[in-house]
Amino acid sequence: MAIWAFALAALLTNATSAYAQSSTDLADSLIQHATRLGAIPWSARHRVEWPDFRGRPHNGGSTAAETATGIGYMIQCRDEHLAFAVLATFSPFESWVRTDVPGSSTASAATLRHERAHFDITELFARRLRQALSAGQDICPHGTKDARRTFEQLRSASDQMQIRYDKETSHGQAAGPQAQWEKRISAGLDSLAKFRIDGGKD
Repeated sequence: MAIWAFALAALLTNATSAYAQSSTDLADSLIQHATRLGAIPWSARHRVEWPDFRGRPHNGGSTAAETATGIGYMIQCRDEHLAFAVLATFSPFESWVRTDVPGSSTASAATLRHERAHFDITELFARRLRQALSAGQDICPHGTKDARRTFEQLRSASDQMQIRYDKETSHGQAAGPQAQWEKRISAGLDSLAKFRIDGGKD
């Protein structure tokens, strides 16, 4: 079960030749910045675990856990050349799990899978943004408004998908729909594998 939260960090800059960076450099900078702030970049190799849910559980209600995720992006223009980075992150101090859940033999694994899929949905839309920026024409030097508009459209679509995911899976309690959603999300990530940036550490 989850309530989804969204955070945004954006940096749009026009770079001089002395400070222009490659997309790889920007991605490294964005990962380092997110890590300094305590966020966990999405990674297929290192999945979030219950100890990563460090927020204070909400009192009352039946919600077992809450996952807070976000997408940060940086766009840099050097004349007509575009460099960009997009990163999906998990916020440990805004994400929480009820104290009785991790020790439950029946609820723990299923609930964690549900929460991880929320993070995967955020990564799915991060990849869609990378795809859109890769295909974007005339973003530099005056088209950054188009990039922001694309982000807002994807953000709205992500909001809707997160809400639908919770509703159709009954916050992870409906095993059949949960499994179907996990397959759907996995297929979406696979279809955009070329736009993957794994922020996890080896």
